[in-house]
Amino acid sequence: MYANLGKAPDTLGQIVMTGDAAIVNSSGDLENDETVAQIIFQMVHCATKNDLLPLDHNEEGIKRMCVYLQGYYLTVILNQQRIFIIKRKYQADLTEPPAP
Repeated sequence: MYANLGKAPDTLGQIVMTGDAAIVNSSGDLENDETVAQIIFQMVHCATKNDLLPLDHNEEGIKRMCVYLQGYYLTVILNQQRIFIIKRKYQADLTEPPAP
């Protein structure tokens, strides 16, 4: 069901979580990485002023967030009561980070 998340050639790992931070699926560098999952969950929760993943689709909330670190970045996507975290590599010496 989540197999397409890791198909990009620069993908290093992925986590799929529920809205209450339970890990549904994980692979690669992020396999069973509860520390990263909890940190990202807290970041998403802080970024949303309302309840996490509101059921009211008319509300505007964050849908995507990127965290850039040395040599890789994490793309976080909120969709359908799930939080998708994808770890991808990039060249740290680039002047601009790649588009997520």
